[in-house]
Amino acid sequence: MKRVTIVSVLLSGALLFSLATVQAQSGTDNVQLFQSYFYDTPIAADPYVEAGIELDSYDALSDFIIGARGGYAINEQIEVEAQLGFISRSWDSDFIDGSSGITDLNLYGRYRFDDIDDAAVSAGAMLSLPVGSEDVGGGSLNFGAFGATRYPLENDMVITGTLGLMFFETKEYEEGTFTDINIDPITGQITGGEYIPGEEKTKYESYVNIGLGTIYPVNEKFNAVGELTLRTKGDYMMLSVGADYSLGSGRVRGMLGIGLDDGAPDLAILATYALTL
Repeated sequence: MKRVTIVSVLLSGALLFSLATVQAQSGTDNVQLFQSYFYDTPIAADPYVEAGIELDSYDALSDFIIGARGGYAINEQIEVEAQLGFISRSWDSDFIDGSSGITDLNLYGRYRFDDIDDAAVSAGAMLSLPVGSEDVGGGSLNFGAFGATRYPLENDMVITGTLGLMFFETKEYEEGTFTDINIDPITGQITGGEYIPGEEKTKYESYVNIGLGTIYPVNEKFNAVGELTLRTKGDYMMLSVGADYSLGSGRVRGMLGIGLDDGAPDLAILATYALTL
């Protein structure tokens, strides 16, 4: 996986700009982002759920994910959301077995403020409940807070942005010790002894999550979404393009993501169906 370079950043910006030049024809209030799905501003008029599949391909492994996410508006300014999935992980190695299990249950909530100069502004928080399998990266109590905005342009295209501070749980181990060791004074041979592992300790590290994007309606049913997301820890940066198509009371959605740094998937493919209840 290549490192982020000035060229890749310029190409990312150029792609987002080219997407933004499509002529807009309708509103985008019901169009969700892909990468920043939860870190956004709209408050839904009705409950909704979105289910589908995702494939994340890295240098040494691949994750196949089946998941669901959705939200419920408590009132016109407050919405709560949740996400849960199942991961099947395979390694590009003959020496490492694959694994599978459920993810942690992620909970989100956001509050939408009154619009400021036509810009929608929200603030929210997230919490992951450690119910997932450690074999696929679960079992951690993570939390964070974010702010988000959407700003509509005259042609109905929308510019989006989010900024958040996230805290994630990590584990470290104290150095182990040996007890009851006997050393022969003549030969120097060591006999006996018992190794006692060091105590496991939990600590938290943090990163800043930054997301930029555009949503633009091609026609009354079809919307295109471009996003660029990066994190200040873990070498994560991804550019994605997505499509959102209104079909009856639901929406057919798909995304293609390209990793621009080592911590992001080389390639991410997402296909979902969103239904308003």
